[in-house]
Amino acid sequence: MVRVFSAKRGLLSCQKLSKNGPRALFSTSFPKSNNNEDLEKVKILIEQKMAELKRAEQKRIEDEKKPKLSDFTRPIVTTLIIGSITYLSLHWLWWHLEYKEREIVLKEEMKSKEDELAALLQGQDTPKQTAGKKSWFRFWSTN
Repeated sequence: MVRVFSAKRGLLSCQKLSKNGPRALFSTSFPKSNNNEDLEKVKILIEQKMAELKRAEQKRIEDEKKPKLSDFTRPIVTTLIIGSITYLSLHWLWWHLEYKEREIVLKEEMKSKEDELAALLQGQDTPKQTAGKKSWFRFWSTN
């Protein structure tokens, strides 16, 4: 008895040379049996395994369809950045306009105080000094 190994169509086959001629044995082939019950059992097992594989594939596909938290990180960060930039820009604009408005009010107040001071100075012709009293700083400078 001589065994010859050859590669055919991607499968390794073993040919056994005997009196009847070559016979191919594959790792996936089943021994020939006249027992229909064994064939039915094998067929049922194959169908069960195929159904199990289909269920696993369907579950994998459904799990891929479900959104995960990591799918939302980039949109959330982008939204927060855009919102922060918008808020800070509007806040700066409001502050700038409020500053200009406050500056105008303070300039008007300053102008009115200057006018009031000028009116008081014009109304006062000469400083009134009493004859007997001297200022405190003149006391030190005249000696």
